[in-house]
Amino acid sequence: MPYDYLYSARERFAAKIDFESSEHWLWCGTTLPFGHGQIYFVRGMLTHRFAWMLYKGAIPEGLQVLHKCDVPQCVKPDHLFLGTQKDNIRDMVLKGRNWHRTKPERAAFGERNGAHTKPERRPHGSRHYLTPFTPEEITEIRARVAAGELQVDIAAEFDVGKTTICNIVHFRNWKKVE
Repeated sequence: MPYDYLYSARERFAAKIDFESSEHWLWCGTTLPFGHGQIYFVRGMLTHRFAWMLYKGAIPEGLQVLHKCDVPQCVKPDHLFLGTQKDNIRDMVLKGRNWHRTKPERAAFGERNGAHTKPERRPHGSRHYLTPFTPEEITEIRARVAAGELQVDIAAEFDVGKTTICNIVHFRNWKKVE
């Protein structure tokens, strides 16, 4: 019999929680890129949802389990509450955790996001790991199009789409390279 079946789900869950590190119960197992814990013995369920079900009961349909403390790894039942997706978004905006600034009234929110506090760390242009170009090639592409060469031919040479070349030529991409 596998080792996993020797313990109940509650015991297996509790074995991955750091109860003593702070006021939070921090999940020490697998986490997703955005910080929430995930447990695989319940089909990849998020840990804060599992904690709610263990300690407080079922989650009504249409509701989500939200964090009062804004610590994604926290699974302490006292730090969790139920709400809708709209409540979750409102909570995110009010606490300044949104990075989308689509409306002027939201301009005051999201300053804590790394994209705003440390823009120099965001890789752009040739520093980005997915870029197929160097600044010199961008200058060459723009000069060749200005000289009358077809964008389709340049795109085929660089093995990219015509839209990529068009965006470079019209300064939609690589704006800082003259």
